[in-house]
Amino acid sequence: MIHAYSIPNTSIVYCIHVININNHNKKNQSGSINNTKKQARARKLMKTIQEVVELLKAGKYEDAKIELEKIISIKKDDFQAHHVLGVVFAKLNDFDKAIDNLNLSVKINPENKGAY
Repeated sequence: MIHAYSIPNTSIVYCIHVININNHNKKNQSGSINNTKKQARARKLMKTIQEVVELLKAGKYEDAKIELEKIISIKKDDFQAHHVLGVVFAKLNDFDKAIDNLNLSVKINPENKGAY
């Protein structure tokens, strides 16, 4: 049995908070800018996720879903993208996909307490 829950706007705020903490931690860990292709792509993805959060704030859930699916097609293990996509699916009342993405986010990163 699947239960439908209302996802409060605080979930969007939490997504922004998680992204900001992870960006801060990455800056502190790296100490300097590393120009490898993989890290450049990761930085670009983070910017895209932040832009998606802006779409969420504007209530553009379908647009956010499309952008998150693009991110996940490039980096399948991006726990933040799956987390935010779970929130998007919940806002779109697709609770099965919301639960799947939130569970996948936790599977990828068990430290992601906001997806529980």
